[in-house]
Amino acid sequence: MTTNKIKYKRYSFSVKLEKKINIFFERTFISFHEELQLLRNTMYKSEQSKDIFALNERTWVGILNNAILKAFPNDEVSTLQEFGVYHDENKNHIGRADYLVCWEDKYLLFEAKQYEETSIAKNANKLEMKAMYEREKGQAEKYYNAEKIYYGEKKVYIIPIYFGWMRKEGLVQRGKDYKIDDDETDFCALYYESNNGVWVYGKVYGPYENDK
Repeated sequence: MTTNKIKYKRYSFSVKLEKKINIFFERTFISFHEELQLLRNTMYKSEQSKDIFALNERTWVGILNNAILKAFPNDEVSTLQEFGVYHDENKNHIGRADYLVCWEDKYLLFEAKQYEETSIAKNANKLEMKAMYEREKGQAEKYYNAEKIYYGEKKVYIIPIYFGWMRKEGLVQRGKDYKIDDDETDFCALYYESNNGVWVYGKVYGPYENDK
């Protein structure tokens, strides 16, 4: 039986990122591709290709988590998903942070969003992209500021990350031809099969100063 292959395109990472952060995303995106292919070969092997990309936010974060753990098997990596955040002084519940990675001397705090992509054009609008990233950064900063004492002396990076499901005719092709030049997006990868796919992209803020 022929195995359906998910294809992968990695766009250039931002030159503004630290070398170690670029390495982190490079290895993670390769591993993410392998995780998607594993799903394609098992749970989705008899389904239409669009079904593997029509996932909700929590599932995408779960795939990202598996990819990171497998990308760094010999490093000290620990993760938390969907964890409650409370104000340190009065213990009021603020919300649920999406995903936290502790890697080497860094904490990577992700704020994730899943949506159906309908147009590539918006990604060329620098003001729109900046506003989008700033919105998710603000949400994650609330979580960070409420419990920053627990981050110790590690560097903290806040990372809005987006999973844009593509199924509209022609979107995948336009995504493959897309050049990232919005001066805002720091990382991006496209995973696709035929006319269906998802692109994963975002921005890195930090490092933030922590309480010692």
